[in-house]
Amino acid sequence: MTATSTPCGQPEGPGLWKKSLVILKKIDNGCAFCEKALALLLFSSLVGMICFNVAARNFFQVSYESILELAPTLVVWMMCVGATLALRKDRHIKMELFLKYCSDSVRKYARILVDIFSAGIMVLLFFAAVEFVKNETTIFGARGWLTIIFPVFFALAGFRFFVDIFFHTRPEAGTDIDPAADPSGGKTT
Repeated sequence: MTATSTPCGQPEGPGLWKKSLVILKKIDNGCAFCEKALALLLFSSLVGMICFNVAARNFFQVSYESILELAPTLVVWMMCVGATLALRKDRHIKMELFLKYCSDSVRKYARILVDIFSAGIMVLLFFAAVEFVKNETTIFGARGWLTIIFPVFFALAGFRFFVDIFFHTRPEAGTDIDPAADPSGGKTT
């Protein structure tokens, strides 16, 4: 069975276009599952370490400097993980003051352009972040690897903007994707 193409070159029906969207959605869902698990682990670790440090200081007059140094790093990690999850649900900060007065077609094309621009910026920042991690590991050794979250964040953010390009190009394609690809059944929480 071969899929016919539209004038834009996109296959009609359940062809390659829909299969590609399903694959992108599955990858996105897998990343989101890992991000949620990481956020839970990071938050639990942060609360546990701080509680341990407070208890040790109050009961034994001992404070661990390494915990106090690691806590801000965990907060930055949680911020990056939370930001990518916000991008996934399209709940990030947007400056669409003038777009709400525009027609739907103008808004659609503006969102596509913004997603293309944002994905490009994320790619550039990804390469800058890789260089940053190299510099940090050169200067601080193994502790420099704690900055690995920055290239991971920019890669995931770029991926999310890339996926949004396709869902803003054909928003109707995202409504009939197999719910098995999304563990939440398409529901947002």
